[in-house]
Amino acid sequence: MDETLQLDTTVEIGGAAYRLEPLSWMQNKWLGEHIFKAIDLSALDYGVIHDLLRERGPLFMAICLLAPNETRVEHSRLPWVEIEKRAEEFAVTLSGEEVAKFGPRFFIFNPPQQLTMLMSGRKLVEQINLASHSPVVGANGSSEALLPLPMVTLPKSEPSLPSGDRQTPSHFSSDVLSDDTLTGAY
Repeated sequence: MDETLQLDTTVEIGGAAYRLEPLSWMQNKWLGEHIFKAIDLSALDYGVIHDLLRERGPLFMAICLLAPNETRVEHSRLPWVEIEKRAEEFAVTLSGEEVAKFGPRFFIFNPPQQLTMLMSGRKLVEQINLASHSPVVGANGSSEALLPLPMVTLPKSEPSLPSGDRQTPSHFSSDVLSDDTLTGAY
């Protein structure tokens, strides 16, 4: 997330301040099964997001938002029936405008590289290959673009060796992990 962007991550619902935090694997799983199942994430646009919120906004919010004093772990361990109950409460409490405002907030807070668990592996490979501007010559002499390691979707960090020393990335690995590769993937 861009540090210069001041995003309010709280949503007032029924007098309680719910919070938007980075999603757990379970929240991603629920989103994949109940919200984004039939949606091609690489083709998301305003119309798709509007329809998604119009049709499933309260459920989308119930999956993503943590109740006051609830941790991400506690939320992720809730039985699905509790998420559905929360969605029903949101549906009768929130206005259409309040639901609509959640969409931009969610997608600003969760950039594409944080949503890769919502995309099938095959689709992710397609997007990575499309984002490759210059093919890499493979070991067999082919000029097909090689699939980068899964870390291409992860935020940059400075890896360390077991000794605690910092690794120096090779030219190839620094290209694979560049933000330019990520930006073009979606």
